[in-house]
Amino acid sequence: MYDFNPLITYPVIKPCQGKNFLKDDQQFFYAPIPGLIASRITSGIFYQMFNEYKTNFSDYFGLVFEKYVGLILQRSLFQGTLFSESEIREVYSSKEGMAPDWAFVYEETVILFECKIARFSKEAQAIANVEAVNKSLLQIEKGLRQLASFISACRAKHPGLENFHHCNRFIPILISLEPLYLINTSLFRKHIDNILASKSVIGLDWQILAVEHLESLQPHLEAGYSLVQFLDNLKKVSFNNLLDSIANETGKTFADSFLYKKQKKIYQHIGLTETDV
Repeated sequence: MYDFNPLITYPVIKPCQGKNFLKDDQQFFYAPIPGLIASRITSGIFYQMFNEYKTNFSDYFGLVFEKYVGLILQRSLFQGTLFSESEIREVYSSKEGMAPDWAFVYEETVILFECKIARFSKEAQAIANVEAVNKSLLQIEKGLRQLASFISACRAKHPGLENFHHCNRFIPILISLEPLYLINTSLFRKHIDNILASKSVIGLDWQILAVEHLESLQPHLEAGYSLVQFLDNLKKVSFNNLLDSIANETGKTFADSFLYKKQKKIYQHIGLTETDV
């Protein structure tokens, strides 16, 4: 009934190839959905590499992804204290328990970040098969259980976690490589909460953001907008509507981000202008 759109894998096609409809000098390439080209040459490269090298590639890339998320957080959060997993591990070993990739402490609140290269499989996207969807959610389940375990250790005042003993609010955030559409809706939340409950994780008030959401937020957070306030408001309105409201408040755009400057250098290096993309 449904099938995965082949244009996601092959966004540029050569119509009539081998059909003798056109002479050689009349052959042309066509992109039915131009926006898919950007996806194919960014996240698409990751999935091509993963399909070839499997976990040998994804394990290495996961470390790079974690560091990249940290780079964004370091350029976004200035009013509290940001801890990396390696800093936490200096006083809280892996034998003692799980730890987040990043933890941001602001007053009595701590936001915990776990980075996962999670995505919905082709089968899950094409036909919404329950088994395929649940399999796609395994990394999300794993990441949220890691955060729940760390929260429990903090609340129990585990030795080595003194930096978090005073905190009375814990906000677990999972950061995915690409957007997981509808993942924060009530339907998915109920489904994921049921999966977590089957693993004895109950009452975890989680949220899931794609890394592109952090990238968009960065200039506003750097300008002083509260990440805690953003996460609270995100429960009431869509990300895009909230971002528009924040932009009106801060007066910042992505052009004010440190990432924008790096993006311009990449475009210049490959001979593109902003009007080309």
